[in-house]
Amino acid sequence: YSMYVDNKEIKKVFKEPNFGDNCPTDPFEVSDADTMLEYLKSNV
Repeated sequence: YSMYVDNKEIKKVFKEPNFGDNCPTDPFEVSDADTMLEYLKSNV
């Protein structure tokens, strides 16, 4: 996962679906840097 935090307040969490520890696959579609940058450009 990745998250946007402002002044100690969680504003947005980008969590992969079916997130789990020791996952055999490593989904990296929602929590990637490009998704975060697009969110920041549009919402901050």
